[in-house]
Parts: sequence; structure tokens; C-alpha cells
Amino acid sequence: MKNTQWKPRLTASLFIILLMCTFNCFAQGITKADGTYTEPGRYIKDIRYGNQRSDISPKDRSSDRLLDIYLPNQKPPQNGFPVFIFIHGGGFSGGDKYGKSGLSPICKAMIDRGFAVVSINYYLRMKYHKISGLSCQSQMSNGLPSDKKFHPLIQKSIEDASADAAKALKWLKKNADKYHLDSHSVALCGGSAGAITALHTVYVRQPKTIKIKAVINLWGAIENPEIITASSPPVLTLHGDRDKLISVKYGYAIQQRMKDIGNTNSMLYIMKNRGHAEYNYVALNYMNEISDFIKRQLKQW
Repeated sequence: MKNTQWKPRLTASLFIILLMCTFNCFAQGITKADGTYTEPGRYIKDIRYGNQRSDISPKDRSSDRLLDIYLPNQKPPQNGFPVFIFIHGGGFSGGDKYGKSGLSPICKAMIDRGFAVVSINYYLRMKYHKISGLSCQSQMSNGLPSDKKFHPLIQKSIEDASADAAKALKWLKKNADKYHLDSHSVALCGGSAGAITALHTVYVRQPKTIKIKAVINLWGAIENPEIITASSPPVLTLHGDRDKLISVKYGYAIQQRMKDIGNTNSMLYIMKNRGHAEYNYVALNYMNEISDFIKRQLKQW
């Protein structure tokens, strides 16, 4: 008698294989009629890089230790894709790795240039701890603090965000091969509070897990540029001369410090008649400068 059991068994086996593929593969960007993608390349969202803090709401994903990964729609290089880590802004009280308008246009442009993008969320201390009248703007709109120190709550917010960024770097080092990432070719970028976090992470915290080879500072600040040492990686700074939230004086001060310590690879671009959070403007006008700068540092460091 013929064995009639193979068909259901085969069907079940195929179902299991397909199910495993579904959960282990990246989601694909959806192509529109005009040929563009709703999301560039391949992506996977809400990967946990650290335990959720006990002092935030369980439903607060914006303050949770989660990250998204976006890969170019191409075969990975032998050593994996170079990595562009992005830290969003929001005054340490708001913002998200996936903004209200979607992924930052700067991140999309980097994916088009062959970089994997890792966009992270981090603890937003000032979302839970507020002091009336205190904000990044109240602290930074007039220039550097005379005593080279921000308000203690601002300091703590930066330290918390930087600690989470360091956790994300540690996670990246451990999981790079799984996602076809080159952990030896990493650039760290941030905008506003995200740039403050990136600068603090690289120049103050100085994580040993991964060597950051380039920093992209988008209208950010550091309370005391003198903390930057000669062994620090170079930074490319973009800052609007009409920024009323974080003074352009920070951009000048960071670049001057780089000159003082002999870091000739660092660059400063002052955007004339531009204000704060000029993401679209940068994406349209400065992406070649950003990607070329990063590629040079990846080769040299």
C-alpha cells in the first residue's frame, strides 16, 4: 500500500521553513509606482540592545533601549557594511529613532551610499524629570557656559543618553556578523541632543568596545571642548549661523579645539542664514561632504 502520509508532513515542513525565514529575514522596502521605496533597502525595527529601565513607563518606547537597522539593497561587502549610527534629537525629553516624518533624510542618503544605518532610542531623562525654565535652549542658546559646566540635570541627561549609546555600541560589536555589519568601520552621528550625546560618548566617555572613526556633529554642543584629546577621532560639524536653540559658538569652539590639538582632519561647515535642525537642507546640500569625510576616516584610522 502506498504511503499517503508524506503530503501533510511535507506541507507542515515547508510551512515551518517559511515561517522561520519570515522571522529571520529583514523586511523589504515597498516599491511605489514611481520606483521609490517607502523604506530604503532592508530593515528590522525595535531590536532590544539593553534591558528596559525600571523607572520608565512600560509603554514608553521612545525612552527604551531599542534600535532599528537599515541595510542597503545590495550584497554585503566581505567584511560587512560600514555603519552609520544615528542618535536623534529632542532636548532629552522627546524625539524617536523613527521620527514623525519617518527615517531622517540624512540616514536615507547614507543607505543609498552603501552604509548600514543603526538608529537608536535612549533614556529621555528630561521627559520624566523637569525643572521649570530649564532646557537645552536655556542653557546653550547664548554660547558656552562660563564655568564650562551645564546644569546638573542637563549633565545627568547627557550621561544617561551616552551610557545607552555605549550599550548600543556594545550590542553592535557582539551582533555585527549576524546583521552583516563591519564593527571596524563605524561613524557616529547625532542631531541636536543626539549630537550632544554623540560628542559626549566619543570624547568624554570614550568607549573601548568599538573604535569610532568619525563623528558627525549636527548643531550639537559639548560643555567643555578642552576635554577633547589629540587621540580623539575627527569630527565634521554642521551648524546654522542663525541657530537660536544651540549657539553656533559651539561649532566654532569644537573646531578650534581640534586645530589646537593638531586634528587637521576635522571640518566645520557654517550654514548661512540657517537655523536649528536643518535635516532636509543638509540632506540636499551636504551629503557628499559627509559621506566623503566618513570614507576618508575609515581608511585612515
